[in-house]
Amino acid sequence: DITDVSKLDIIAKKIIDHIEKPIKQLTNNPSVSASIGIAIYPVHTHNKNDLIQFADIAMYAAKQEKTQWKIFNESLTKITQ
Repeated sequence: DITDVSKLDIIAKKIIDHIEKPIKQLTNNPSVSASIGIAIYPVHTHNKNDLIQFADIAMYAAKQEKTQWKIFNESLTKITQ
C-alpha cells in the first residue's frame, strides 16, 4: 500500500541496488542493470491490463532517458510512440 509517492524513490532505489550487486559466485563478478516502470493502482487506472501497459511505458521511458526508474504519466505515451 503506497500512501506517499515520494517513498517510491526509496523503494525503487533499493530494488535497483539489490539487482545491480555483482554476482560474486561467478568469475569476474558480473552484474546486471535494471530499469523500473511504475504505475499505481488506482491512481493511473482500475484496469489490470492498462496498469501493466502503463508500467511498461514508464519502463521504456526510463530506458530512453537513461534513468533507473520512472513513474507513469500521460506525457510518457508521447515519448514511447
